[in-house]
Amino acid sequence: MGRLMGRSKWLLLMLIPMLCGFDTRNPFRTRGPFKAADFTIGGGSSTWQDTFGPCTSGTDCFCDRVRGNGPLGTSDPVYNTNVFWCEDWDHDAFYATTPTDVDDAYGNENWVSTSGAAFGSGDRGGGSRWAKKYTDTTNGFTWKDGMPSTTCGSVITSVGGSGIGSGPRVWDKDDRWCANAYTPWIHVITEAADYTTENGSSAPTVPGSGGAVVLGDALLAHRNPTNSIAGYHMETGGSFGGTKSQLGITSAIGYESNVVASGVLLDAWKHDEFSATNDGSSNDGLYGFRQTNAPANTFPIQGFIFGTGFDCTTAIAGATEAVGNVTCAGGNLIYHANAGSGAGLYTWPDDFNLNELHCMQAWWDFRTISSVNVKMALDGEILLDVSGINMTGSLYDGASSDGVDAFRFDNYSNRVQYTANLTQSTRRYSDNLVMRDGTPVSCSDIGFPSSYDVTF
Repeated sequence: MGRLMGRSKWLLLMLIPMLCGFDTRNPFRTRGPFKAADFTIGGGSSTWQDTFGPCTSGTDCFCDRVRGNGPLGTSDPVYNTNVFWCEDWDHDAFYATTPTDVDDAYGNENWVSTSGAAFGSGDRGGGSRWAKKYTDTTNGFTWKDGMPSTTCGSVITSVGGSGIGSGPRVWDKDDRWCANAYTPWIHVITEAADYTTENGSSAPTVPGSGGAVVLGDALLAHRNPTNSIAGYHMETGGSFGGTKSQLGITSAIGYESNVVASGVLLDAWKHDEFSATNDGSSNDGLYGFRQTNAPANTFPIQGFIFGTGFDCTTAIAGATEAVGNVTCAGGNLIYHANAGSGAGLYTWPDDFNLNELHCMQAWWDFRTISSVNVKMALDGEILLDVSGINMTGSLYDGASSDGVDAFRFDNYSNRVQYTANLTQSTRRYSDNLVMRDGTPVSCSDIGFPSSYDVTF
């Protein structure tokens, strides 16, 4: 996410009221990216880049500002209460060779740092910001004994008793981290060339930004190699710090322009998964998925909840489907948009421009467990609105509180696991991912046009 404005403009804005006697009561928009007409400072105008462009993590990036820790504090137009989780990928430890952004509890070490490594000085990447913040030693995601080869830096001869380290392997267009040959599952994107180098894919832009290809400094690409399932890649960092009775999610999403040609959509393709309060692991798809029990042409506005502890048919019997659909398959609850053209209808891929990033929002309301509500929107249009789902007895029905308490990154490809390798690697893009105990933050808060805002 980006700066509120250049520092010289910020100082000048502070001086203008004192010099000219202007009314200082909130001169900013209540919501949405600033446009040239919003205010003029010293003969110049604030632009999308001033507001949502390059930033300094720990100072004025999106996650700083949405929590009220930016230059304007809680007066910032993107500040929201009840935010309990946020990631904008703008800390330069995610993309710089020599990071300089804030050195906080998660550090500011690059992808191959061994500083503070879980398994000692030989643990390649164990000192990286990711390893400290999200910790995952999943076989296939992190470095193993003997990686990388002697032609690319030092050889790891011991990374722990299991032979699996705690530092992730990360794809890079210049292969700075020596990981490209080892089927990496993630890729941090900062510029157009990052989108195009491996497969010649197009670089999507942010609508209304004047051609920006990321929000702030960087975004995360969850990468599916041709011959790897690319499953869970997060063990810690996904806790919500307690059960949340509402889950409001907003983020920028996108897919590599070769996503159809790659074959990944021919079978189930998991996205990030969420944990109910009585569940020991994150398994449910509450925020986009490729669910083969839902129509293929409603991707990614589809997902599921495992039917553990409740009868799905009974749960949806009294539900009201204002928009979209809920059904049952194999005892599990399946939700999806309805395909078609017109208000409240959606068709993939016609209605999902792969040359743009999109704003997706979801709101799950578990406050009355016998009457759970869910809404999902894409680019300002509600495509799922179902109320009255009876989740009594489900894993979301807690002893003292109902709802969700954790999530983790996932990109698991059933295609590779059960059927065939992909024809090409492909990617799922994510940026400015923010969750709150309440309705989702608006699309304009994370950098999209205010025309994308919708009432939940």
